[in-house]
Amino acid sequence: MNPPLLRVLSLDGEGIRGISSLLILERIMEQLQKANKLDRVPKPCEWFDLIGGTSTGGIIAIMLGKLGMTVDECIRAYKKVAQQAFTPKSRPNLPGSPSGAFSAKQLEVAIKQTVKEYCIDPACVQQRKEEQATAETCPHGEMQFRGDSRTKTVVLAITKDNVDTLLTLFKTYDTSAPLDGCTVWQVARATSAATTFFKPIQVGRDQITFIDAGFGYNNPCEVLIREAKDQFPSRDEMRVLSIGTGLGDVVSIKDTRASILRALKKMATTSKKVALRLDERYGETGTYHRFNVERGLEDISLSDWKETSSISSHTHNYLSENKRVIDKFIQSLTRNSNAKLAEESNANTATEDTSNSIVHSIPFPENKGFSGRITVINTLKDKLFKTDGCNRVALVGLGGAGKTQFALHMAYWAKGHEEDCSVFWIPAFSMAGFEQECVQLVKKLDISCSEGEDAKEVVKRHLSSGKVKRWFMVVDNADDIDILRFSRSSDRGIFNFLPYHANGRILITTRSREVAFAMKNQVVELMQMDPKEASELLRTLLDNENGSRDDELRDEKTLTTLLQGLTYLPLAIAQAAAYMNIYKTNFAEYVQLCDNADEKNVIELLGEKFDDETYYHESQSAVATTWIVSFDRIQSSNQAAAELLSFMAFIESRAIPRSILPVFETEQQTTRVVGILKSHGFLTQRGLDAIYDMHRLVHMVTRKWIEQKGELREIQLISLARVKLVFPRMEWKNRELWRQYLPHALQLLRCLGDIENQNVAHLGSLIYDSTLPGDSEWLRKSRLFLAIAYLETELKEKAVEILQDIVDSEKRILAEDDPSLLTSQQVLATAYLAIGQAQKSVDILKLVTNIEQQTLAENDLSRLASQHALAEAYIDIGQVQLAVEILESVTKIHEGILTQIDYIHTMGLQEPIFPASREKRQLRSWNGW
Repeated sequence: MNPPLLRVLSLDGEGIRGISSLLILERIMEQLQKANKLDRVPKPCEWFDLIGGTSTGGIIAIMLGKLGMTVDECIRAYKKVAQQAFTPKSRPNLPGSPSGAFSAKQLEVAIKQTVKEYCIDPACVQQRKEEQATAETCPHGEMQFRGDSRTKTVVLAITKDNVDTLLTLFKTYDTSAPLDGCTVWQVARATSAATTFFKPIQVGRDQITFIDAGFGYNNPCEVLIREAKDQFPSRDEMRVLSIGTGLGDVVSIKDTRASILRALKKMATTSKKVALRLDERYGETGTYHRFNVERGLEDISLSDWKETSSISSHTHNYLSENKRVIDKFIQSLTRNSNAKLAEESNANTATEDTSNSIVHSIPFPENKGFSGRITVINTLKDKLFKTDGCNRVALVGLGGAGKTQFALHMAYWAKGHEEDCSVFWIPAFSMAGFEQECVQLVKKLDISCSEGEDAKEVVKRHLSSGKVKRWFMVVDNADDIDILRFSRSSDRGIFNFLPYHANGRILITTRSREVAFAMKNQVVELMQMDPKEASELLRTLLDNENGSRDDELRDEKTLTTLLQGLTYLPLAIAQAAAYMNIYKTNFAEYVQLCDNADEKNVIELLGEKFDDETYYHESQSAVATTWIVSFDRIQSSNQAAAELLSFMAFIESRAIPRSILPVFETEQQTTRVVGILKSHGFLTQRGLDAIYDMHRLVHMVTRKWIEQKGELREIQLISLARVKLVFPRMEWKNRELWRQYLPHALQLLRCLGDIENQNVAHLGSLIYDSTLPGDSEWLRKSRLFLAIAYLETELKEKAVEILQDIVDSEKRILAEDDPSLLTSQQVLATAYLAIGQAQKSVDILKLVTNIEQQTLAENDLSRLASQHALAEAYIDIGQVQLAVEILESVTKIHEGILTQIDYIHTMGLQEPIFPASREKRQLRSWNGW
C-alpha cells in the first residue's frame, strides 16, 4: 500500500488581507467536504500534515494548526484580532519609528483571548463540548507554543540585527533549548513584528530580538516544503497548497526610513519570485498549487481592518473566476486520501447530533455577564414553562433593549432546568436564514428528508407530531412582518412554518408590536432599565481587574450622568463598556464624548463596532447599525412612516404634539403611520394625550440615517415648510398651542444653521412677533437666535435693533462680567461691523476684552475669540498696527500647543463672523426647553 500524500499548507503574510487567504481556504475545505461526502466541513488540521505561515499568515497558522480551529472560527477570531491589534495608538509615532504605529500589547491581549476561547487543554475542550464557553474561565492564556498541537505547525521570524540572515522556525514539535518555553502569544508577536506596525520582541532563553519574517520570507512556501520533507522522509508524493494575500509587485509605503522602504519593497518582490520559482520547479506535476487574488487588493493597506467587506468582494470574484482550477486541485488533493478521516468525521458528527434524543441547538455560548431584570425573567418562565403556560410568547422591545440576550438566557435556562427538553434557535432575519437553520435541524434531529423536500415543512411536521418529547424554540429577530407573513418565492412566510404541539413552546423576539400581536401571542414588553439595573449591568460588563474601577463605580454622580447619557439602553451600555475596556477610558472621559453639544461624537460612539460572541456576527453589536436596519425596513414597507420619522428628526425629541405632524391623506393613515413608529419602539405616547416622545439616541441616529441617504437639506426644508405653516401667532386663544410648538420651531431653526431661506426668516419673524415682553432667560435666548438668523440675511439692520435691545435689557439685570451679557455684546459688535459701523464695534469689544482679561485665563478660547474680533474691527477702521499686536499676542499664547493650521481653525479665521458662529454652537447645546 502506498504511503498517504504529504499535504502542506503555506500562508503568506500581509496584515488584514489575510482574510482573503482564509476565504480561499474556506472554499477549498467546503469543496473537500462535498468531494468526500462528509457530514461537516473538515478542519484544515485534519487534512494537512504541516501548516505554516509568516507574519499574520503565521498567526493564522497558529489558529488552524496549533489550536485546530475551523476556517469559520478562524475568520471570526482573526477579524477580532485585527480590529483590536490594528487600532492606531492614541499618540502617533514619528515616521519610521521602531516602536510601531500599533499597540503590541493589544495584539498580545487579542492572541491570549483567542487561545483561551479555543484552548486545546482536555478540560477546556470538555467544557466547550458541554456548550460552556472557556473565554473567561480558561487558565491557559500563557500556553506554550511547543507540545500538544492538532497538526505540525511552523511559524517564521527573523532576527532584527540582520534581515538577510537565516530565518528562525518556531515549531510545535521542536526540541532545541534556546526557544524552549516560548508562549503562543510570544511566537505570534515575533512573526508579526513588522517595522512601522509593531515593535520587535525579545523571546527565548537568549532574549533574541525578532521581527516579521515577511521582509525576506513573506511567501514561506519553499521553506515549508523543505521542512515537510525533513519531517516526513518516507512520504514521496506531496501536495502543496500555497495561498497569497493579493500582494502586488511593489508596496509603496510613505513616510518611512529608506531602509524600511527597501525592505518592504523586497517583501513584495520576493513573494512573487518564490511563487514563480516553485511553479517552474513543479510545473504540471500537480504537486504545487498557488491561489492568490491578483487584482483589487493592492489599494487596501495592511492595517485597514475596516476594509474586510472589500477584501471579501474581490476574493469571491476571484473564486468564481477560478472555480475550475480549484476543482482540479480538490481532485489532486483527494487522490489517495485517508479514508479513515472521512469515517471519523462522519462518526463524530453523528455522535454529536444524534447520540441523544434531546438536542440542543443554540448558536451562541452562554452569556456569563448577563444581568437581567428578574421580573421579566420570572414573567417569561411563568408564561412559557408553567403547566398552564402559553405555546407562544412574544418579547417586544426597542432595538438594543436586550431581547436576544433574554432569549439566550431562557434557552440556557431551559437546557439546564427543563428535563427532557430540546432547545432550538432559529433566526428570522430572512426566509433564507430561516430555511438554512431548518436544513441543519433536519440533520441534528436525524429526520428523514427526501431530495427536493422542503426542510422547513419537514421540521414543522416533525416537531408538531410529538416525536420530540418536549421542546423550546427561540425565533429571534422576527422584525419584518412581510417576511413573516409571506416570501417572494411563496405566499407562505416564516409564521406558516412554525410548529405547534402541546409540549412545545416558542419565544419570539421582535421590535414590532405589529408582529407580536399578528399571531395572537402573549406579549411581554421589555421596558427601559431602571438606574439600579443599568448600574448593575455596567458593573458586570466592565473590566475591573484588581478593583481598578472601584472608585469610579462609587462615584454615583458621574455614574448616573453616564447611564442617563446612554438612556439606560442595554446595548448602548454594553457598547460603552466594551469601548472603555479596550481604550482604558474612564467614566468622565466617556461622558465628555457623549456630550450633547457634539452630536458627531455621540453618533460615532453609537456606530462603534465591538465583538461579542453572544451577538450575531453580522450585527457587530452597534446600536446605530441595528436602528438603521429598522429604518430601512420601515421605508421599504411604508414610505409615509419613513417620512414621519424623518420629519421628527429635526424638531425636539420630547413633547411632540400630534397636530404639528405632517398631514397625510386621511386621519386613519396618520394613525397608522404613528402606530408603526410606536410599534418599533421609536415613539412613545404620553398616556391618552396626543403627545409623543422620541428616544433621544434614536433622534440622533435618524438624522445620521437621513444624512447617509443624502437627503439632509431636502428633509430639513420640507420640515421647515410644515412648521412655518402651522406655527400660530401669539394670541390668547393660541397660547397653549404656541407654547407646545415653540421649542420645535427653535430646534428646527438650530438645525438649519446658516441657510438663507424665506421660510427661515418668516418663521423667525413669527417667533419674534409672538414673544411677550420681559427679561426671562428663554425669551432672551430666542431673540438672540433670531438676531443671528437676521445677520445671515439682508436684514442686518433689524438684527442690530434686536441685539441692542437685548444688551440694554441684560445690562439692567446682569453683572458686567456675566457670560450671557458678554456674548450678547460680542454678537452686537459683530452686527455693527457687518453694517459698516466699525467704530461702534471697536468700542464694545474693547469693553468686553478688558472685562475678560480680569476674569478669564489668558488661554481661554472665549477671551481669545474676543481679542480676535477686536483685531478684525481695528483693521476695518485702519488701525492695522493695533490689530497686528493683538494677533501676535494671541499667536504667542498658542505657540507649542497648536499648529498654525489648528490655530486658524480654532480661532475661527476661516469664518466670516466668528462670534456669531460661537454663539450658534452655544445655542445648539442649550437645553432650556
